[in-house]
Amino acid sequence: MLAHLRVANLGVLEDSAIDPSPGFTVITGETGAGKTLLLGGLRLILGGRPDPGAVGPVGEQAQVDGLFVVEDEELGASRVVPREGRSRAHLEGTIVSAATLGERLGSVVEVVGQHDQLSITKASHLLGMIDGMLGEEGSEVRDSYRRAWAGLHEVSRRQQQLGGTR
Repeated sequence: MLAHLRVANLGVLEDSAIDPSPGFTVITGETGAGKTLLLGGLRLILGGRPDPGAVGPVGEQAQVDGLFVVEDEELGASRVVPREGRSRAHLEGTIVSAATLGERLGSVVEVVGQHDQLSITKASHLLGMIDGMLGEEGSEVRDSYRRAWAGLHEVSRRQQQLGGTR
């Protein structure tokens, strides 16, 4: 769950913050108020591709900070996008890759906008949706496949332990 989001110097947003309530949160406002920029900031902190051209006029970099609650643990994350150079991502004060932000936080927040839905672009979420639609027979086939896959990995592990050639 997203507990706090702060977006600074991204487009027209000089410094804005929201503290969404648990559950479903709706952001509304007039055209040009910055709703899309807030979503853009959220995309950045979830590992999205930065656009240095979106850095606002009040500095040489945009910054997004977020506080997430994951299984009763609070995680702080931030993303800095300079006007020139590479962006930097931090998780709990440690520099990480943007992909790591996406892996750790991507499943925590579901963003549904007028023209996009971020979670459906993540393979794990899409597979979860598909698995959720399986009937009893489909679930049995999936479980059988998972057992066979685990068995193959176990045989491969044993083969490596034995060593040697064929």
